Amino acid sequence: FFFFFLMIRRPPRSTLDRSSAASDVYKRQEYMGAKAEERAIRAEAESLRLQNECNTLRDLLGNYRSDIEIQKKLREEQIVRKYELEQEKKRLEREALSKDIEARTAKRELEMVQGSKGRLLDERYQLNQELEALKEHAEVLESQNSNVVVRVSSSCTESWTP
Repeated sequence: FFFFFLMIRRPPRSTLDRSSAASDVYKRQEYMGAKAEERAIRAEAESLRLQNECNTLRDLLGNYRSDIEIQKKLREEQIVRKYELEQEKKRLEREALSKDIEARTAKRELEMVQGSKGRLLDERYQLNQELEALKEHAEVLESQNSNVVVRVSSSCTESWTP
C-alpha cells in the first residue's frame, strides 16, 4: 500500500522537486506569461523596427520624388537651353550667309571697279598717246607756221619800201 502511494505522488517531470499539481500549473503559467511577455516585447521591438524602416522608406521616397522633380526641371531647362542654342545657331548661320552674300557682292563690285579702272587706264594711255601725237602735230604746224610767217614777213618787207 505504501508503494502505491509513492507512485501516485511522484514529482512532475518538469521539476525535480516534489510539488502539487496546482504548483506545477502555476509555474507553467509563470513560464508561459514570461514567454508571452518576451514575445510581446519582441513584437513591439519588431513593430518599432518596421515603423523605422517605413519612415526611412517614406523619407527615401520623398527624396526620390524631389530628386525626380529636380531632374524634370533640369531636363526642361536643358530642353529650353537646347532650343535657344539651336535658334542662336540658326541666327548666326543666317548672319554668316548674309555676310557671305555681302562679301561676294563687294568682290563683284571691286572686280567691276578694277575692270573699269583697267579700261580707264587703257583709255588714259590711249588719250596720252593721242595727246603726244597732237603735240607733235602742233609742233610741226608751229614750225610750218613760223616758216610761213617768216616768209610772209620777209616778202612783206621786200615789197614795202619807205
